[in-house]
Amino acid sequence: MTAASTTLPHHPVHTHAFYDGETPLKAADAWTLEEGELSCDGEPRGYLVLAENESDYTLTFEWKWESEKGGNGGILIHALPATSGFRTWPSCIEIQLQSGMAGDIYAIGQLPGFVGEGPMFVAPGVAVVRLDRKADGEKPIGEWNTMEIIASGDELTVKVNGQLVNHITKVNPQQGAIALQSDGSPIRFRNIELVK
Repeated sequence: MTAASTTLPHHPVHTHAFYDGETPLKAADAWTLEEGELSCDGEPRGYLVLAENESDYTLTFEWKWESEKGGNGGILIHALPATSGFRTWPSCIEIQLQSGMAGDIYAIGQLPGFVGEGPMFVAPGVAVVRLDRKADGEKPIGEWNTMEIIASGDELTVKVNGQLVNHITKVNPQQGAIALQSDGSPIRFRNIELVK
């Protein structure tokens, strides 16, 4: 069977769901798509849903910070849109893009969970768990970085610029939406490819 590849977003940005927690927002207020690059102003904060109910895939993309200070952002996978996981974010698994932390993995909300090797950070009183990346594969701020996320059954593998940075097992849930964060920092994406 031949793998099928989809370039995201495959619809105009303004037609994609964009939420702050459970509240719908206008995607065009934060996101633009020009000449193959998806740009985010960072405000309003929320998440842009690129694909619904996906499982068993490889997702690759490039990202670049617009500020010389870098920024904060992430990609949400196995997400349950329009749910309240923690503040703005839905119940999901987040792969961190924050400069200096790309590849950290978070479980956000009551439902998501996973098992990984290494120190786990549990935020007291909130439904957030973090597993730090195993290596730093990021390029200097201002350069394009590449991330590859491989979701296979209950396993998840993350590579940054070809280097393995994190791996988790017993991922729950094993499917859901794929979304990008608008998290206060201008960021650009390109070559977003979903292969199933």
